[in-house]
Amino acid sequence: FLRQLDLDKLKKYAVCGCTIHFCGKLPFREIRQLDYRIFISERMKAWYRKKIPYDLKNAIFYNGTNILPATWKFAAQKRAIYISRIGKAYRPKIEQFIKFCHQNNLDFHIAGDGRNQDIVQEIRKTLSKKYGFPENRFIGAINVLEYLAENSSEYLFAAGVGQVVLECS
Repeated sequence: FLRQLDLDKLKKYAVCGCTIHFCGKLPFREIRQLDYRIFISERMKAWYRKKIPYDLKNAIFYNGTNILPATWKFAAQKRAIYISRIGKAYRPKIEQFIKFCHQNNLDFHIAGDGRNQDIVQEIRKTLSKKYGFPENRFIGAINVLEYLAENSSEYLFAAGVGQVVLECS
């Protein structure tokens, strides 16, 4: 798939990257052109290091360089954060996150906003009533990088969809 893309053209409009799930035959020339790479395991990161000699701290790269040094430390946190747009299409994932937190006795925040404020309000009200938590668990829109730089020590983990995963890393 990567070989079929005009990466130079695409990179004029977007930050491009990939998640590497396996060790094996990969299009290394194209992967080297990407802005970032995510590895799902230390074993895979070590295998890949032999192929592309970058410093692989945290296995998150932007143009071959780590974005920020890791600052999070485990301190028995009991709160998680989910960062997403709020809308009908995102509701099932938000509910999965809430259920996971309830099953694991975790407090949580949900950060994000949506285009249609009526739908955002409806989701806030119905989910808080259905799962018995205060509406202020929805903390609204945030600048992910700034917010987590200031508040990451408060959370056991951050979850989300798409680019949020990279920003949280």
